[in-house]
Amino acid sequence: MKQITPYEVIDGQLKGARQIPSPNFNQRPTGTEIQMIVVHNISLPPSQFGGGYIEQFFQNKLDWSVILIFRLLKACKFLRIY
Repeated sequence: MKQITPYEVIDGQLKGARQIPSPNFNQRPTGTEIQMIVVHNISLPPSQFGGGYIEQFFQNKLDWSVILIFRLLKACKFLRIY
């Protein structure tokens, strides 16, 4: 019996999901299958939703000076949360 899923990957893109091209990527080697999809579930500033900051962050367009927590985030070269 075929498993039914509402998600479909076509040409390396998850159909039905909002696609925002990112400058932070590289090419997948030819013939490589997608093995994982990462879903970012964050808010900027923390616990505040809306405002467009997430898209700006992932597009390298965030104005770091707007909010103090952004300046602190910019100072972090590596942030790991367990």
